[in-house]
Amino acid sequence: HFESVAEAGGDSVTVHLEACDDLPAVYRRARELELGVGLAFNPETSAADAARAADGVDLVLCMSINPGYSGQKFMPEAIGRVAELRELLDDELHIQVDGGIGPDNIREVRDAGADLFVAGTSIFGQEDITRAYQQLVEALQ
Repeated sequence: HFESVAEAGGDSVTVHLEACDDLPAVYRRARELELGVGLAFNPETSAADAARAADGVDLVLCMSINPGYSGQKFMPEAIGRVAELRELLDDELHIQVDGGIGPDNIREVRDAGADLFVAGTSIFGQEDITRAYQQLVEALQ
C-alpha cells in the first residue's frame, strides 16, 4: 500500500514488527517512495527486540494497548518498555506511544522517553475536542 500512501500525499508509514517477515525490504521500499518509516511493536514484544529491528527507521511506536480497537485502557507496563527503549535507541530517534494516552498518563510517558503521542479517544471521544486537546498539552507542562 506504500504507493497509494505516497500518491495520496502521505509522508510516512508505520509497520508492525510482528507483521513483517523482511523489515529491511519494507524500509527500503518506503524510502524509495520518499516516505518516512516507523516501526510499531505490540505489548508482548520486548523493547530489546524492537530496538534490534529499528535500524533504518525514523521512529519506534510502542503500543500501550493490544491493537484492535479504540478506547482501551493504557497498560501501565508500557512505561518501563518506553524507558528501556529510550536507553537502547539513539537519542535522535523518536519514540511514539499509542493506546490509552490521556491527561492522567501523558506526562509519565513523556518522562519515560516518548516524544510523540497518539491520542484518539481521549480527544475524539470527548464532547469538547478543543478542550480535550488542551488538557493533554497542559498535562505536559
